[in-house]
Amino acid sequence: MKKISGLPILVFLCAGILVSCTKTTSSTSNVTPNNVQSSMTATVGGNAWKATNYSGTNISGTLQIEGAAADGSQITLGIPATSKTGSFAAGGTNPYQATYQLGVTYYSLSTGTITITSIGNNVVSGKFSGTFTNTTTNATLAITGGAFTSSY
Repeated sequence: MKKISGLPILVFLCAGILVSCTKTTSSTSNVTPNNVQSSMTATVGGNAWKATNYSGTNISGTLQIEGAAADGSQITLGIPATSKTGSFAAGGTNPYQATYQLGVTYYSLSTGTITITSIGNNVVSGKFSGTFTNTTTNATLAITGGAFTSSY
């Protein structure tokens, strides 16, 4: 019988451990890599909505804060990285943006407000609400009472 050395198995196991230790800015729980308690909630069309998965990134000077609910719907906020605390007009041609998507149905914020209550140390918190317009049918959807906290 041919004897198998334990060295190849050891190398394979070590490689698996190294690959599993990569850092990511996305989070499938509500505790992000910066140990920030991430959250995103809102009322969408009169129904309570809560994200179960979170992601926050800084893409070319825009903070992209995303929350995805168990039904697959997703809310994405676009916030200038240079933002300070305060309330800002959002949607349309404003630099503060938001989208709502469920499957292939996509809504873009046409008029609304994004309020930044705290920003710094790669963490942003705030509130949002507004009227979202379906980009295909022009149907509108009210999203109110939105709140979020995320690292980026």
